[in-house]
Amino acid sequence: MNYQIAEIEKMISDKGYLTIVSSKIEPSYYKLSDDAIIEAHLNLIYVKLDPASPNGITINSANTSNCYISTDKLNPSSFMPWTQNDLQKGIIADDMEMETLRENFSVYQLSNGMKISIKSVVTQVDKTKYVMPTGESIYVVNQAPIFKIKANIKSLSTPDKYA
Repeated sequence: MNYQIAEIEKMISDKGYLTIVSSKIEPSYYKLSDDAIIEAHLNLIYVKLDPASPNGITINSANTSNCYISTDKLNPSSFMPWTQNDLQKGIIADDMEMETLRENFSVYQLSNGMKISIKSVVTQVDKTKYVMPTGESIYVVNQAPIFKIKANIKSLSTPDKYA
């Protein structure tokens, strides 16, 4: 069966989650000392009503990052399989110097009227000796989420089933 989006949103809402609509998606960008560019995203996974939380909601998010290097620096012939443990052992440049190129907030509207602005701030980047099969260097990127929550009168009222 192919449900309409409104029906799906109602099913999600009935489970205590707020539906999310993005109004602006803005990744953060950083230039590393080796000239690579890191693009950092904070993806809003879900928002759930939570009366025990100070804001009345619980937020689940995930950080992702992309790395862009000059095509003349690609080295696919040096690819070798690796594990997550190998990455930590294979660091060749730790806590790399970086320049912040852009850090803006992505904005999401929630079904209860709240507005959440989020951004991912890169706190540390380590370069490993490993590369992707396409030749891009692999970096270990540590990111911190920054949230701003704006509530309106409607969003502060708690539904009866959560009272």
